[in-house]
Amino acid sequence: MQAGYDGVVITDHLNPDNPRTLLERDGVPATFENQVQRLLEGYRKARAAAGDRLVVLYGTELRFANDPNDYLVYGMSEEMLLEHPDIVSWGIQKFSQYAREHGLLVIHAHPFRNNMRVIDPKWVDMVEVYNGHPRHNSRNELALLWARMHGKPGSAGSDFHQEGDEARGGVLLPERPETIQEFIELMREQPLLITR
Repeated sequence: MQAGYDGVVITDHLNPDNPRTLLERDGVPATFENQVQRLLEGYRKARAAAGDRLVVLYGTELRFANDPNDYLVYGMSEEMLLEHPDIVSWGIQKFSQYAREHGLLVIHAHPFRNNMRVIDPKWVDMVEVYNGHPRHNSRNELALLWARMHGKPGSAGSDFHQEGDEARGGVLLPERPETIQEFIELMREQPLLITR
């Protein structure tokens, strides 16, 4: 809010290790349901803290087993996640088909960061062409060139992991979305990007 944003989408990590490791550290059984609840915890806390002063929406940063890439996913509900406890084993090709069938928005996050791999652009809707994480070299310029080369719209985000990372990137939309579905529709109209 201090940086002038009207909203935020919380996209915590769902990957083969992260939620399970956090649960085991806290002595909580590492069931998939508990992993999903841990994944949603940050979103729920942010929404409660924001009240009606800031729009807080839910997304996830999904990583599949045997795939080093991260994918920002918007529109996947808690119920959808719980229906698919094997989701991290799917891979981007299978997930891409599921996403299209369910109206989800899938963005290839920081595709040129170390250890990432280039994929067929048909499997994603957009490419993150500006990633504001200050401790990683995301090679944003390469991501922008790749997106343009393949006719993919770009997105931007702060990649907030610790204090000081907030508001380092985002999108300017023509109107304020109140739901994740409105956010998806507005994102598909190719937003203006905010970078710092």
